[in-house]
Amino acid sequence: MHARSILGLAVLCGCTAAIAQQPGTKAPEHAVPISQEHHHHLIIENRYTRAYEVEVPAHDATLMHEHDHDYAYVVLGDSDVTNTVAGKAPVKMHLPDGTVNFSKGPFAHIAANDADTPFRNITIVLLRPQGQGQLKTFHPSVSAALEHGAGEVPIMETNEMLIYAVGIAPNGSWSPKENGHHRLLVLLDKMQDDSAPREPKAPRFPAGMLRWIAAGSGLTLRNTEAAEMKLLVVEFEDSARQLTM
Repeated sequence: MHARSILGLAVLCGCTAAIAQQPGTKAPEHAVPISQEHHHHLIIENRYTRAYEVEVPAHDATLMHEHDHDYAYVVLGDSDVTNTVAGKAPVKMHLPDGTVNFSKGPFAHIAANDADTPFRNITIVLLRPQGQGQLKTFHPSVSAALEHGAGEVPIMETNEMLIYAVGIAPNGSWSPKENGHHRLLVLLDKMQDDSAPREPKAPRFPAGMLRWIAAGSGLTLRNTEAAEMKLLVVEFEDSARQLTM
């Protein structure tokens, strides 16, 4: 696939037992759709995905809300959360900055922020069925892969999508492989840019943090900063394929 490498994300994926429940479970009657949960701010929507910027203030909690599709998420900042899935006991979770997870829908839950700082994440709803095959996890710790010094590292894959992280060295550039796949980019470093314009729908998030890149767009990202540039890429595949490592 892609050259290897990068990015200090800790990855907690695979079965994600703490956050998901068995598929096919009916949501409780008092659960609201994710689109009506006021901590979730829809930024991008198309036939592949709905991407939300999510912020739960310190010691606040979401409403009980439904996830009727599979989804992935990346955590922004160290977080301590109590996750209460409908019909199950609450589970306390410590989610380090950069945690990436996958959860199988449908289910409903409440995410309560136990920390003194906001709980922020990007939630990427996967609208296409992800297939019956087992979720493939390539690097349980991306920070370990960073030691290999490559520019990209695969994180996880289903039948319909591939998630990988990209690190662009100072004065370097990166272009995705032209393979006919659409991509969603999460520009992780933008979260620390206080001078960037704010996202109108989610004012705590910088504008342009999420970008939809259509197949064949000829994208090139250049890093003009003194530190490594980090981003997360969700690549939407039309069918199952084997990743060449």
